[in-house]
Amino acid sequence: MALLKTEDDKILVPIDDLVISEIDFNNNSIKLGTCNILAMEGGSGHTVTGNIDHFFSSPSISSHIPSLSIYSAIGIETENLDFSKKIMMLPNAPSRVFWWETGAVPGLRSLENDGTRLLDSIRDLYPGKFYWRFYAFFDYAITTLKPVYEDTNIKIKLDKDTRNFIMPTITTNEIRNKLSYSFDGAGGTYSLLLSSYPISTNINLSKDDLWIFNIDNEVREISIENGTIKKGKLIKDVLSKIDINKNKLIIGNQTIDFFRRYR
Repeated sequence: MALLKTEDDKILVPIDDLVISEIDFNNNSIKLGTCNILAMEGGSGHTVTGNIDHFFSSPSISSHIPSLSIYSAIGIETENLDFSKKIMMLPNAPSRVFWWETGAVPGLRSLENDGTRLLDSIRDLYPGKFYWRFYAFFDYAITTLKPVYEDTNIKIKLDKDTRNFIMPTITTNEIRNKLSYSFDGAGGTYSLLLSSYPISTNINLSKDDLWIFNIDNEVREISIENGTIKKGKLIKDVLSKIDINKNKLIIGNQTIDFFRRYR
């Protein structure tokens, strides 16, 4: 499964909602963040018939035992990636653990699609810990699935090449407030197109770094129509909301903190 796709033949875009904790341009690799689901325990009289787990008494979902990695069941290539494109959309997904519930659901025994195959892969990878559908005097299956988001700092380790980044537009406060970005410079020229919806960002400066910030989304009225960003007029007195000092850049609600790694 590929981590990145290319848009307009020039922009690298991570798979939407893929949890990434680190991007390393020096060794062409990515580290995945946490995307887990609660495990099960207990149950009695377990047998298997027709690839369906049967019980006398149902197992229970527990938040008190280690959760299960979904990504381990998928098989995602995270090394030897192609970073030759110089423009990249930053990841848009915080780490999460899925909480879930089961309920009586008839007619699911014969259901098979990409979703059920993924659930079966998780079940097979963690024997005795994930019964997403089972029989206990009635057919049961997942009926509720809810992500619980965690604070996630995405580290971007830069090389000396010129790199251009686009901050994603995330309108959901619950998701955006869990995300932050940390850039480690390496003496190159880098640009960052800021979003109209601010995301916490800090930059660890290396000697000879040159940073360029595109603030167009910050100084214009922004609306979203049918999933498309529409830019309007310049915001009145917006320039008065820009504050620059040696350790911090503030543009409206967006703050970028700088840290120097050299003397």
